[in-house]
Amino acid sequence: QMASTFVSLDVETANSHRRSICSVGCVRYEDGAIAADYYTEINPCEPFSNTHIHGICADQIQNAPYFPNVLKKLRAFIGDAPVVQHSTFDSTAVRQAAEYWQIEPPPWHWFDSIEVARRTWPQFAANGGYGLKPLSAKLGIPLRHHHALDDARAAGQIVVAAMREQGASTFDELQQRLRLIARRTDGAILPSGPLSGEIVVFSGAFYELNQRIKQRVLAARAAELGARVADRVTPRTTLFVIAGGKIGAKPTRAARDACRLAEQDGALRIISEYDFQVLCTPNQRPLL
Repeated sequence: QMASTFVSLDVETANSHRRSICSVGCVRYEDGAIAADYYTEINPCEPFSNTHIHGICADQIQNAPYFPNVLKKLRAFIGDAPVVQHSTFDSTAVRQAAEYWQIEPPPWHWFDSIEVARRTWPQFAANGGYGLKPLSAKLGIPLRHHHALDDARAAGQIVVAAMREQGASTFDELQQRLRLIARRTDGAILPSGPLSGEIVVFSGAFYELNQRIKQRVLAARAAELGARVADRVTPRTTLFVIAGGKIGAKPTRAARDACRLAEQDGALRIISEYDFQVLCTPNQRPLL
């Protein structure tokens, strides 16, 4: 696939079970423009209770294809392009539908347009939030909400708008600039973040925006960026993060071990808490 190509996807469900996909819409974007789209209703073999949301009822899908047949067409339409969804609802629905029909889930790499919007327009957080409807209104994107094709198109337009805002000419460039997290259909994070391959150890008390946070929160962030977090320094450790402490404070045993290993082979990097926060924050220059 060209680096400028991505596909946005949205599903609607018959009821509260995400496996009950009753319609799907896909839009292929190439060089920031719509190149093709695909829409179909699906017979979920499930009772309907969400008709009031999307307008699809049991009667109109009696002759619609089943999910396994539709998935074959989706695989052909998407290929190996990155897939954009608004929240993780759609990838979860695809996974659960595949499990229900006992077929292999697609090997797509999913990105979340909510994450794209949050990192591009942080000011929207206090002004309506990042739901598809308010976000589309803010960006001037036409939307017939809860129609799968329209929702997919809007999610793609959000990404295109973010590319313009960030000065990114391709989706790959946007991914790198915003440090977007890619996930498989099963929800597993793909090792493509800026900390991919790093084995990280944290030491001391940590602060973020002047508020104390627990190390498990910081560890979760490191994992989202592709790192593996360890609880002690070993010869395999590649990144050691030291929290800001009092001047003249005695270094911890972990810090002493890290310094010794760094002097021995230079493979282990020691950075400050502040440097790590910059590394985790999009649109800022890492201090490493």
